[in-house]
Amino acid sequence: MALLEVDGLTVSFGDMRAVRDVGFALEPGERLGLVGESGSGKSLSALAATGLLPDTARWGGRIRFGGQPLPRDERERARLRAERVGFVFQEPMTALNPLMKISHQIREALTLSGVEGDIFQLLEEVDLDRGFAERYPHQLSGGQRQRAMIAIALAKRPELLIADEPTSALDLITQARILDLLDELCRSRGMALLFISHDLRAVARLCERVVVMQAGRVVEHGPVAEVFKNPRESYTRRLVDADTPRLVRLPQSRPQRQSLLATRALSKKYSQRQGFLRKPRITVAVDKVSLELTEGAFTALVGPSGCGKSTLAQMLAGLEPSSSGEISFLGRVHYGSNLAADLRRQISLVFQDPFSSFDPRMSVADSLMEPLRLLPDLDAAQRRSRAVEAIEAVGLSANMLGRYPHAFSGGQRQRLAIARALITRPKFLILDEPVSALDVSVRSEILGLLLKLQNDFGLTYLLISHDLESVRHLADRVLVMSAGEIVEAGTPKDIFDNPAHDLTKALLAARLPALS
Repeated sequence: MALLEVDGLTVSFGDMRAVRDVGFALEPGERLGLVGESGSGKSLSALAATGLLPDTARWGGRIRFGGQPLPRDERERARLRAERVGFVFQEPMTALNPLMKISHQIREALTLSGVEGDIFQLLEEVDLDRGFAERYPHQLSGGQRQRAMIAIALAKRPELLIADEPTSALDLITQARILDLLDELCRSRGMALLFISHDLRAVARLCERVVVMQAGRVVEHGPVAEVFKNPRESYTRRLVDADTPRLVRLPQSRPQRQSLLATRALSKKYSQRQGFLRKPRITVAVDKVSLELTEGAFTALVGPSGCGKSTLAQMLAGLEPSSSGEISFLGRVHYGSNLAADLRRQISLVFQDPFSSFDPRMSVADSLMEPLRLLPDLDAAQRRSRAVEAIEAVGLSANMLGRYPHAFSGGQRQRLAIARALITRPKFLILDEPVSALDVSVRSEILGLLLKLQNDFGLTYLLISHDLESVRHLADRVLVMSAGEIVEAGTPKDIFDNPAHDLTKALLAARLPALS
């Protein structure tokens, strides 16, 4: 008897049908992957299968769990989810309670499911030490929050685990550990897994069967090896082809260029209170980092989650004060928080999650023009002209300026985030995991766009990324960071062909094999 059966599923919002005649089945202990581009209906299908659709949605079709129809009563559905289903959502920061320590949230999951468990053992299973039990979500990095979310989901010992992009925010080493952990748990507990992911390699590593969705429909399904090796549909072939970057590497021989930004012994320390009579605990996020970026360079910064990459980026952008050391940008020294306005407009950031970086109440035009407050001499017509120039530079149309963020796909929102970063005409762009939340085909489009924009505007990039394949094709210099320090630096050929540091070797060894 199948654990989960979905047949003829439809999901509608008003007159718009988002999911059309979707069907699949999941046996006890089986691992099924759901893949497809953003907006294809993957997550909606999973939410419908467990009765978690919003009130505005209408669904039809047949859903059975453990041979029984999905209860229509919400209390019974909630009991089913609490006792038999675990969830790992794509955005752990929005799924975790910001007012509760991680230990309290794990204990809550244990209490609701009526299962006894060891909080510290659950944390250790997802590679978090005991100290994380007493931390709040905002005190964890993106990857650490994802691991905490997985620990909470596993606390109830579910029959079915639904994992929606559980590894998108993780570095390669942690991703490999999480995939190994899920594999081991499925085998040891007989737990079924519904794995929703843009990462086709992760699906190939973990799942036995795969369902490919496009525009709310199932277009192909079957054993993973067969579907990915010999796809019948052109759409599936396009997804598989996009798995391997096909980008033009920047020229390796360049004329001597001037230094744009340099740091000297840059450090950042955080103090955390341990109690009224105890000394505060000092955490070193960035430890005496010295680096130099030249004009027009494309530098990549890689390393495990929590190693200090984003903290370093925020200091370089003037958003975070340093504890010691100094930063020189365009020949002028600052210390992370006292960046003059004329320098600040020369640095822009593109964040990992474009949706949360836009105010949903502001139109695209207003959001794009907001950074122009740094240029008070521009009049209304000039600001509008800058917005048109920026949105067209990223391949979107000026007639989209009146829309709001929710009206755009994930890839389009990331293009808008890049447009907003370009509107002050900066010299330096910091890209903090700009494509990790995007599907593989859109990811290739955005990375290609970054290359084009660099060639068009002579931009200098610092790319923070866990995606080593993209780094290898895009960057002309790679920095490897561990525990707040730069432990290795060199050209992509140096780093990938002759890694010197143990961490670099571990990152390269953790890469999942290509699909073909």
